[in-house]
Amino acid sequence: MNVRDSWLHSYPPRWNAAPSQELLVIRRNHQTGEISLDPLRWGLIPYWCMDPAGGRKPINAKCETVRNLPTFRDAYRKRRGIVPVDGFFEWRAIKGQKAKQPYAIAMKDGAPFGIAGIWENWKEPASGEWIRTFAIITADANELVAEIHNRMPLILAPGVKSRPAKVGDKLTIHHFNTGTRGFAAPEDANTAVCVLPGTELAFARGVSCRPRSVLGWKASTVHHTTAIFRQINKDDPRTHHDALEFPNGQIVLLTDLFEDQEAAVLQLPAQPATAAEAAAQERIVLVG
Repeated sequence: MNVRDSWLHSYPPRWNAAPSQELLVIRRNHQTGEISLDPLRWGLIPYWCMDPAGGRKPINAKCETVRNLPTFRDAYRKRRGIVPVDGFFEWRAIKGQKAKQPYAIAMKDGAPFGIAGIWENWKEPASGEWIRTFAIITADANELVAEIHNRMPLILAPGVKSRPAKVGDKLTIHHFNTGTRGFAAPEDANTAVCVLPGTELAFARGVSCRPRSVLGWKASTVHHTTAIFRQINKDDPRTHHDALEFPNGQIVLLTDLFEDQEAAVLQLPAQPATAAEAAAQERIVLVG
């Protein structure tokens, strides 16, 4: 990557980064197009924050809601970045104990990788100092991390591009090399198509999936061809959340869909005006 990297030679390695600490983030200057590697403080402060202390400083932003929530939406549209790392930690709850077990997670070959992030410039009211901050974007855990935690940083796969879904798009179910399963453009498996909760999809035929007795499935094929993309069981750390809801009320997790099935985007969700409308649109489905 053609990145201005003068920080690399003077910045000490950090083996266990924590919120409020500075980490290196790859950013692009919107005016000059220059890409730089800069130290930013972990814990996002929106540029419009009037709190002298900087407010609550969230360290994570969910990929499902980052574009709509007021704290994140401006940064998501204009100030995206990449956090280069060679691993991260997730903490697994231990039944009956307050303490949690940390797990270090990295690529099998030890290669570095990029995590999706957003960043902001905030002017401290008292000193007038400009403070640069960032948050990490998270997604549902893949099959490996899900054994430890239900969420994980959104890893940017090498060579995988992304774009938002449009009405009329043709999609296929695809297993990306990040370990996640989602929608891809059939003409380019390296383009992930981002589908928002509330999007209506039409499949070419009945949907094939792995049977799960916990969801009351009797067969591996759902005999409906239309579905709504939903988020389910978001308070349950043991499950995935991306799912399809069919007209008969049946819920199918994306991680349980077989690959290469074809679908088309029939309708996109209306843009919510408020956070309350966004939550209502997302319609959290509880599956027992």
